[in-house]
Amino acid sequence: MIRRLSGQPRALLWLAGATTLLVLAMYLFAPAARQATPELAPLALDVVPVNRLEQRIGVQAWGQAQPAREIPMLAEVSGVIEHTSEQFVSGAAVTIDTALVTLADEDYQLALAQRENDVSAARLHLEEVRARARVARKVNGSNASPYALLTPHLAEAETRLAAAEAARRQAELQLARTRVHAPFPGRLRTVLVRQGQLVSAGQVLGQLYAPERIEVRLPVRDHWLGLLAEQAPDGVLESPIPVRFEARYGGLQQHWQGQVVRVEGGLDRNQMVTLVAQISDQDGQSPPPPGVWLKASVQSRPLTAVARLPSSVLGHDGAVWVVDGQQRLQRRPVDVLYHDDQSVFVGDGLRDGELVALSGSLRLLEGAPVNPRRAWMKAGSLGALTP
Repeated sequence: MIRRLSGQPRALLWLAGATTLLVLAMYLFAPAARQATPELAPLALDVVPVNRLEQRIGVQAWGQAQPAREIPMLAEVSGVIEHTSEQFVSGAAVTIDTALVTLADEDYQLALAQRENDVSAARLHLEEVRARARVARKVNGSNASPYALLTPHLAEAETRLAAAEAARRQAELQLARTRVHAPFPGRLRTVLVRQGQLVSAGQVLGQLYAPERIEVRLPVRDHWLGLLAEQAPDGVLESPIPVRFEARYGGLQQHWQGQVVRVEGGLDRNQMVTLVAQISDQDGQSPPPPGVWLKASVQSRPLTAVARLPSSVLGHDGAVWVVDGQQRLQRRPVDVLYHDDQSVFVGDGLRDGELVALSGSLRLLEGAPVNPRRAWMKAGSLGALTP
């Protein structure tokens, strides 16, 4: 016999069923969840406009002043230094007329006297043979053998005299070389000997250079050569390249004008090419002395459509941050022609009027909105960037 459920349990059963149906309906017909993407606040960045112009680039390099013409002064004969001129000191200006060093010449005087005696003896011997040859021609006749006519004897006497005269000229040269003169007017860079010192032939007495022209070797990167000028295959430039030098010398900041005249062949171990510049005494300027370190600014040939920007726009990857028309960031690689501590010169990769962020090395988000700031660009603030 089945018992009917009482009123209270039946109500609980109906309540549980209704709750289950309600939960199931909420799960099946729940609205889709909405994910809200937060809007990025525009980033305030300082920017600079791109202005592509025809201009020259001043390539910076360093080099040491060296004489274009310098030779060692050598002793051509051996001997004891008997006298030195007052001009024979380091840094003195010398002429070709003054004997800078005089060696003891007694031995060379004696050698010359001996050679003069040999010349006299050879000349006397030649006259004797000539007299004997005239007698032989009368006695033996002109049809006699050359030996009977003393022809070989006469030739030997003539060559003996010629050898004696050559030996005398050599002795005269040796005597003259006891007095050392400068081969050209110049300045002594170093002096290596003193009075009373014994020197041998070939020993260096000092260094002589011509001060009117100084050379400076400037190492630059090989790919910069295309910016400077056209050159022939042998390294000779088609035309000199102007260069401006500066250095602190004598307590003053001084400047000189020069020209790059040639390019030394090949690359060094640092993959650099060496430009050879010259500074002459033209236009009343005095070239710097040897040994001074000079900062050079070499003028390039005229380059078209080149943008000059502050060096801070360039990142380590060779790219810049460009602000597009929607004022969003765009990472863009550029063709860097040259850069130094202050400026970067860009060939391709940028258009006129585009805005480039000054913070090129910052890690920013591609496409991020920016608020470009150009209010700080007052008149003259970019004077260093104008060609």
